[in-house]
Amino acid sequence: STTPDPPLNLAEDVLQDQINFRLNMSNDEYIGSDAIIDYRISIAQSDGSYSVLASNILSASYQATGLSAGVTYLFKIESRNSYGYSALSDSISIYCAFKPDPPLTITTLNSGN
Repeated sequence: STTPDPPLNLAEDVLQDQINFRLNMSNDEYIGSDAIIDYRISIAQSDGSYSVLASNILSASYQATGLSAGVTYLFKIESRNSYGYSALSDSISIYCAFKPDPPLTITTLNSGN
């Protein structure tokens, strides 16, 4: 028996200061011949080193809050079974931004003619 494979895919929903994750795992929750216990997410800004954002994540979704709009964040995810953590997933790059609301009114400037 071995440690599990890292998560394969990540779906995200980006808001002004948070990113909502959904881990899209393989159909086999026993990769490495043992059940997945939990997940760990590491984060870095595009020019920095990684640190653990959250561990002991028991579901396939997670909300990263307190982020800065206009910043690119990098994420790597690990899954864990009774043998230990998987290798880190490929890096996922997400730009934290949102679409602004449309203007409420439109006005024109009078040229004075």
